Amino acid sequence: VTSPPMPYVDGPLIRLVGENAIYFVAGGLKIHIPSPEIFMLLGYDWAKVEPIHRDDPRWKLPTFEAGIP
Repeated sequence: VTSPPMPYVDGPLIRLVGENAIYFVAGGLKIHIPSPEIFMLLGYDWAKVEPIHRDDPRWKLPTFEAGIP
């Protein structure tokens, strides 16, 4: 039995209004997803990305930038 790909982290997906960068929120961090290709490989859904404003408390979380080897 096989199942569809599962997202890497089960947390909200956010982007700042007017910006293209997407982050998922987990463990008190907002974690940058470095490219659309990575977003798709992780099995995320574009329709679930929530646009937020700078005054949203999630935007004030520390940012983790994942490196790509």
